[in-house]
Amino acid sequence: MAWPPPYPDLDAPAIPAAPPVPALVGPSPAPDSASATLPVSRPHRAGLRGPTAPTRLPTALRITGGVSLPDPDAARALILTVLAAHHTPAGDDPHHLILSRDAADALHLPAQLLARLRHVTLTPSALDAVTSAEQHLLTRQRLATEHDTATIGPLRAAAPDEHLPPVLLVVTADPALHPRLHALAGRGAALDLHTAALGDWPGQPRWPDPDSTDPDSSWSLRADAAADLLRLLDQATPTDTPTPADSTPSPARAEADPVGLADSTDTADTPAAADPGIETAAVRQDLAPADAASPSLSPSHDETVTPTPETRDANGDRPPPAPAEAPADTGGVLLVLLDRPHLLRDGDTVYQGRLGLEIAGFLALHRRPATTATLMAALLPDIDPDKAKDQIYQAIRRLREALRRAGADGVLLSDRNGYRLTDTLAVDAWDIDRALSAADTASDDTGRAAALHTATSLYTGRLLDGSEWATAHATELEHRMIDATADLADLLADDDPTAATRVLEHATTTLFPYTETLYTHLMRLHAAAGHPGDIHRAYRRLLTRLADLGTTPSPETDRLLARLTRPRHDPPPV
Repeated sequence: MAWPPPYPDLDAPAIPAAPPVPALVGPSPAPDSASATLPVSRPHRAGLRGPTAPTRLPTALRITGGVSLPDPDAARALILTVLAAHHTPAGDDPHHLILSRDAADALHLPAQLLARLRHVTLTPSALDAVTSAEQHLLTRQRLATEHDTATIGPLRAAAPDEHLPPVLLVVTADPALHPRLHALAGRGAALDLHTAALGDWPGQPRWPDPDSTDPDSSWSLRADAAADLLRLLDQATPTDTPTPADSTPSPARAEADPVGLADSTDTADTPAAADPGIETAAVRQDLAPADAASPSLSPSHDETVTPTPETRDANGDRPPPAPAEAPADTGGVLLVLLDRPHLLRDGDTVYQGRLGLEIAGFLALHRRPATTATLMAALLPDIDPDKAKDQIYQAIRRLREALRRAGADGVLLSDRNGYRLTDTLAVDAWDIDRALSAADTASDDTGRAAALHTATSLYTGRLLDGSEWATAHATELEHRMIDATADLADLLADDDPTAATRVLEHATTTLFPYTETLYTHLMRLHAAAGHPGDIHRAYRRLLTRLADLGTTPSPETDRLLARLTRPRHDPPPV
C-alpha cells in the first residue's frame, strides 16, 4: 500500500451509488420542481444524506475548476460535505480546505473550530488563501512536469509518496482577485484543485444553477446546523494522548505481516529485518516511552496540535525532572528542512527517508515532545491507525539508525511525554530562526545587516516543501524571509547599492519569483541608481513570472513603473 493512500481519480466515471444511508451532510432529496429564481438563502431542508460512494464535487465545479457561489446555504453544505467525507461510509476521499477568514465570517462558520481541523487551512485574508492555493498548484505543476503528465490520476500513480489530496479553495469574490481566481480555476481542475468564490464571479458558472433539475441544485445547510456539524467533526478529530509507559505490542500484532514494514514507503538506507515480526516487536520495545519523565522543551505556538498532558504522580504532584543527558557530539551532521528534507554529514547526503525526515521536521518545528498519537494525527491522518502506528515506529527506527551511522546517536530521545530532538543537533531552520532573532535584537545597523545576511544565506527554499501539515510553518517563515530580504536591501542601499541590488536580484530569480513587492523594491533601487533599463528589465521579469499564474502586475506596480521611468525635464538655467 502506498503512502499516502490513493485518492479517487476525478476524471474517471463516478462509482455507482449504493443504497442511501444517513450521514452528516450532503445533497438533500431533489424538490418536486426546480425554482426559477435563486434565493439569497434557502429555507432549511431536513434530512441531509451523505454519500456511500466517494464524495465527488459538484459537476460544474469538477468540470470548470471554479464556480460562483451566491447562496450561503449551498456554500456551507459544500464545505461540510468535503470536510466530513472521510467520516462517511465511503471515507476514502479526504479533501483539504483552504478558507479565508472573511469567507468563514460571511458564512457564519466558527473560525475557532475550523482552525482546529487538520484538513483546513484558515487564512487571515482572501489574498493569503489564494496565495496558498497557488503554492499547491505550482507544486503540482512541477511534479507533473517531472513525471511527464498533465492530470491528477497519472500523477498520483507516478508519485505515490507525494501527498496530493483534493484541494478546495473558498474565498469571497473580490474583483481584485478575479484574474488570479480565473487562473487557478483554469489550471487547477486537471490537478484536483478547485475554487469556489462567494458572491458574483463573472465568467464562471453559478452553482447551484437555479434553472437546473440536477441534484446539485438542492444542496443546503443552515448556519446553526453547520456549526453543530463542525463541533462533531472537531470531537471526531484524534486528540494527543500520551502513550502508556508500559505499552507493548500484542503477540498477534508482533507475528502478523507487517503492514508497517511492507506498506511503509519511507525510503530507508538500510534493509528491513529478515524477520519482520521479530523486528517489529523489538522496535516497539525500543521506542516505547521510558518510565522516567523528562523536562519538556519550550513550546512554540501551534493551533493544530494539542499539547501533551502534564505528567503527575499518584498524589497529583509533579515528578522530579530526570537528569539532563550529556550533549551528543554531532560533528558535521545537519538536518536540512529547507526545500526537500535530507540529512547531511560533512556536506554529503546520508539519509532521505521521507516519513522519517517529516517526523524529525515535526519535532524540530514544534520544539516539544510529541507522542505517537500526535505524529499519526499530523503526518498520517487518513491511514488506518494500526498501519499508521507501524509506519511511525519503522520510520523512527530508520531515522535513528541513520543518525547513529552519521555520528549523531542520542539526539532523538523518547520518554513518557513522547519523542523529541535534543538541541545538540544542527538544524537549518533553527539556524535561520536564531539569525532572525539576532537581527531583531541587534543594537546597530551593522549587527542587524550581518544577522540578516546570515539568515538570507541559509534560506535555500520553502520549508518542508510538499508537506501538507507544514504549510502554515512554511508560509510564516517565507513571509519572514521576504521581510528580511527587503530589510537587508534597505540597510545596504546607502553604502553599497550594488550589493543591495544583488540581494533582491537573487531573491526574485530563485527564492521568491512571484513576490511582487520585492520587484517593486528592486525597481526603486534601479531608479535611485539612475538605471532605467534595469527598471524595465525587472518589470519584464515580473510580467513573465506572473504569467505563469495567469495574472499580471497590480495597477500600483504599473503606476510605479510609469513614475520611475518618466523623463525628467531639468529647468532652464537662470
